[in-house]
Amino acid sequence: MLLLIKVLLVYGVLAGLLWLLALFLHNYLYTQQPSGLAWRAPLAAAIVVSVCLGFPALMSFGTGRAVPMTLGQFFLDTTPLKVLEFSQLEVTEGGRTVVYRREGGGVGPNNFVAPDRRRFPREVSQFMAHTREGEKIRFHALRDAQGSYVQGTGGPVYESEQGYRMEAAELGRIEITPPGTLPLNLLVMVTGLCSWIGAFLLLQFNLGHALGLGSGLYFAWLFGLGFIF
Repeated sequence: MLLLIKVLLVYGVLAGLLWLLALFLHNYLYTQQPSGLAWRAPLAAAIVVSVCLGFPALMSFGTGRAVPMTLGQFFLDTTPLKVLEFSQLEVTEGGRTVVYRREGGGVGPNNFVAPDRRRFPREVSQFMAHTREGEKIRFHALRDAQGSYVQGTGGPVYESEQGYRMEAAELGRIEITPPGTLPLNLLVMVTGLCSWIGAFLLLQFNLGHALGLGSGLYFAWLFGLGFIF
């Protein structure tokens, strides 16, 4: 209910601001007032609100992903969709399985300790990781054309059967951002930008003015939404 009230308030304020802005700029830039401004401004506001708020909400519902709507969400939010935390790692040593349990919340080989207090080996060919949710994920060390381990930060680079990659220094935690997130974000941004440009074309600005005003005010809109939603 609160969300609906916010959307209606945003629409009402935007319609009024577009009407005033169009009235002022047409007096400043052109020789005559646009016809039908009383219905053009509310319609332009409806287009912007529908595309910039309704479309991301629809995409989020359809894809199950968080779709950005504010400037911070587009450019500042780097939160991954999913984080896997490993509670223990199993390594086969001398024909037997040795379990290295995680101590504390840090990442890296030194945070996994065997029963005899040995730290996780700096270089192993493969191991089984257990997540805190009970999932088991097998990792193997990547090798180059000469058969040597591919080195990352703190040691080898490991890859799972699911395609997850993790450097030795990151042992214990993986942040997963699924493919397709960037194209989806770009789609939302482009459609939002087009809605603002289209709104100014509807308000009878020429194409050059519509491009300039629409682009500038779209990013101002994204910034302002961060204080509302």
